Amino acid sequence: MYLVRYAATLPAALALLLLAGCAGYNPLAHPQNSYRANLTNHVISMRELAPPAQQSGISSGSVMPGQLEPAAPAGTYSFTVPYTVTSFKKSTATYRQYLLYNGRPTPNQKPFCVLTVAAKVARNCSNSLKFNVHSTRTFILNGLAAREWSGYTTAGNPFAELIVSHLGGGDKLDALAIAPNDQIREMALKILSSIHWTPDTSGE
Repeated sequence: MYLVRYAATLPAALALLLLAGCAGYNPLAHPQNSYRANLTNHVISMRELAPPAQQSGISSGSVMPGQLEPAAPAGTYSFTVPYTVTSFKKSTATYRQYLLYNGRPTPNQKPFCVLTVAAKVARNCSNSLKFNVHSTRTFILNGLAAREWSGYTTAGNPFAELIVSHLGGGDKLDALAIAPNDQIREMALKILSSIHWTPDTSGE
């Protein structure tokens, strides 16, 4: 039992040692542990809007002409933040968005992390005038398919952007974090690693 626990904690310990020893590494580009952050019980949820079923006369896959397309399963994207973070929620008919600030924001302060759930999301770091992408990767984050871009902004701050989706299709989540200092970098990594999706089973 103790051997299993030791083996489970070994990758995390090695990751911390690598972060400490590689000063030239982009902090936000380092591999993230795939587990939910154990910070506080303050969980923020972003409910996914399941698109309505549409009638189609074109066969796609197992759907025959005249049948209804199966609706994507409804569910909730959630992530965990510490109580020191101030969050502002923006909602429209097409997307849900959270803007995260470290502490109490000033009028000119920009969020260090923005998370958006929508049917179609486009990565913000594609704007090469502000973001210099150094690396990309595809991996599994808490059971979600994740695509990551990381590098530095033109101001020299490390950034990481994730687009995650679940196997049932439907809405995706885009998360962009920019770290002006080590404290926010560590906080952003824990928030990004806590992202998960829970299907809505209330209708079953």
